[in-house]
Amino acid sequence: MTLYVGNLSRNLSYWDVKVRFQAFGTVSSVRIPGLKDGEVRVPYAFIQMPDAEAAMAAIGALNGAVWDGLNIKVERVKPRPWRTDRSRHD
Repeated sequence: MTLYVGNLSRNLSYWDVKVRFQAFGTVSSVRIPGLKDGEVRVPYAFIQMPDAEAAMAAIGALNGAVWDGLNIKVERVKPRPWRTDRSRHD
């Protein structure tokens, strides 16, 4: 299951994010767009957790929690609907 984590502090590192979520179960990947030199440059990340129960436990425990002075948002990523028309023009 993929989780969206929003409102992250820019003081956090990749490892801070990974370790925080590993407390709930296996983390197969952490993707932080704009990550540079191991530091968070954007206020969001995507966490991949193979165990849905562990992911739901992380959501329940961390959504709205204060982390480094900010209330973070943790939610399940909803799949995007498949588009058959990939053109940018109508």
